[in-house]
Amino acid sequence: MFELAGVDDDRYLNETELRDRARLPETLRVYRATAEGHQTGLSWTTSFERAHWFATRLGAIGGHPHQIYGLDAPREAVLAYFHATRGEHEYVIDTGRIDPTMPDLVDPGEWDRLLEPYLTGSDG
Repeated sequence: MFELAGVDDDRYLNETELRDRARLPETLRVYRATAEGHQTGLSWTTSFERAHWFATRLGAIGGHPHQIYGLDAPREAVLAYFHATRGEHEYVIDTGRIDPTMPDLVDPGEWDRLLEPYLTGSDG
């Protein structure tokens, strides 16, 4: 699907237009909230606050505890970025291009510290 949209080794999809991967940082710190066993999915966010929202709301609704996983994704793994339509800072990551031992589980004891910038208005 992404190949049909024009995504290749040099370009990724930004909303509805193709952009040069070189415009991205070499790595992006991204997070994913999901139930155990699904941590290598496509949808990731640079917003820890958004990952926390998914972990605490959707995990509770679905009756399956959600964890938050973190990953330093190389720009070569970025297929797409979406923000304007949903405000989620969502990156679509090809986790097949990443070391299979990743991502790392974010310790729930660290969640409050990682949320602090959003609560003080200095990030997000």
